[in-house]
Amino acid sequence: MAEKTGISVVTINHLVKGLVEENHLIEGELVQQKLGRPAIEYHFNYGKHYYLLVSIQEENHCLGVMSKIVDLRGREVYATWHDFDPITLETFKEIVSVGLRQDYPISKIGISIPGKVNGDTITSSWYDKFDDWHIKAELAQVSDIPVLIQNDAHVMTIGYCINHNIALEENIVGIYYPANSMPGITIFSNGQLVEGNFSLAGEAKYLPMLIDSPEPQTGQELAEKLSDIAALYNVIIAPNHFILSSDKVQQSVIEQQLKQNTYLERHPNKPSIHFDDNFQQSVTSGLRWLVSQQSMYEHILFNEERSYD
Repeated sequence: MAEKTGISVVTINHLVKGLVEENHLIEGELVQQKLGRPAIEYHFNYGKHYYLLVSIQEENHCLGVMSKIVDLRGREVYATWHDFDPITLETFKEIVSVGLRQDYPISKIGISIPGKVNGDTITSSWYDKFDDWHIKAELAQVSDIPVLIQNDAHVMTIGYCINHNIALEENIVGIYYPANSMPGITIFSNGQLVEGNFSLAGEAKYLPMLIDSPEPQTGQELAEKLSDIAALYNVIIAPNHFILSSDKVQQSVIEQQLKQNTYLERHPNKPSIHFDDNFQQSVTSGLRWLVSQQSMYEHILFNEERSYD
């Protein structure tokens, strides 16, 4: 550590002692060196913080809630699925409370929701079920643990980019098109998440081609709509990357439809197209990013652990 930082060994020893006292590091056994006195082995305390990650998801026209608890390494120590019925704030508070009652010291709660989030107000959601909900305020009645909430398409896009080493500083459009709902769209421009007024930027259900259209009934129809959306955003944003995710249509069908799109063919911007085949994994990684982004050492640790994996 002294060699990497240029800080003296005496100062490093003092800092390490403080990290041990604060339980960030765990002191191990003495290790005999080839020369000199034995050295103390230290381990990072991955159990210093645990995060409760909560994702509201659609399944067969119904909503459910996936709850996970992870440590700083990202190791899942708890995971369970709850049916979200009835769809009320009281039901959601109880589901979150179940996770908080597990035997782990939760430091933060990260929530992914099929809706746009403006501060602590849901402005546009799955069949308008969560509109005007104030989730942070309601959860404050249950616990004083910090809560961070983000749109599910945003979380998926961020998680996919992290897992596949795509720099968030690039221009990125993420499109999450669930089987029985309208698509969610994420826009990154020059490293910034574009939210817009009331966090409604990119809200696809208000696009002229979708606002009065029913849900796609077949995978082919969904692929056609997704292709048209990609062509539109390829002009508006000119992204380096498209991140596409859908649980209703095979990747090959989407690829074929994109190839047949005569508009995309004529566009000068030729973005890389990525297909997310593990939505749950992307959401988990995105939620980990969400809860750890305010802590630099946790963000560094996250990237180091991914390289080890």
